Amino acid sequence: MEDAITVALGAVFAQGDLARPLVEITVTERLATRLNEMLSAGQPVPGFNCRVFETVVVGGEGKNAAGTELEKRPDLTVRRCGDHPPGVHRLENALFVECKVIDRTRTMKCYVPAGLARFVDGRYASAVSVGLMVGYVDGAYSLPITLQQYLNRKDCQCPSQVVQRAGPSLRGVHETAHTRTWKYPGGGAPGVVCVGHLWMVAG
Repeated sequence: MEDAITVALGAVFAQGDLARPLVEITVTERLATRLNEMLSAGQPVPGFNCRVFETVVVGGEGKNAAGTELEKRPDLTVRRCGDHPPGVHRLENALFVECKVIDRTRTMKCYVPAGLARFVDGRYASAVSVGLMVGYVDGAYSLPITLQQYLNRKDCQCPSQVVQRAGPSLRGVHETAHTRTWKYPGGGAPGVVCVGHLWMVAG
């Protein structure tokens, strides 16, 4: 999935018509449109096609981990086709993607508390163990340095070590792992959530 986002976002940025400062929803909607076009075409990323993935959806509402209230979903939701694991509702079994602009006025103080932390506290991806953050970078910000500096702060609510994701086609993807301390309504523990971080520079 990260490879498909890299190709799609690269195409969005290559158009060269995005206004500055970047508008998050504008970039995200273009990204979703491009991903859905790729799904229909079945190329250019092997394995990313409509036989494996459903339509990429922007936004949407869903219940939080406690099941008590509606929370805004991450910016993109990507569900797999076919059967889903027992005990996991079809709506909850997806890759949830949160997108953030990273620039001079929107740095890690937005990216972490209003993005990454939501995967940790149960607002996002509460029924699964993975999530993805996508950064639209406009300035001298890079992984892992920029993110790691913020996660090392004493007041950071979700500290972690930023590591590079293994695999020759995923050199630009990093990952953080976080213990989730909340409980499901039935008393079960959610376990660790691993969040990927994919940042791309807006040309």
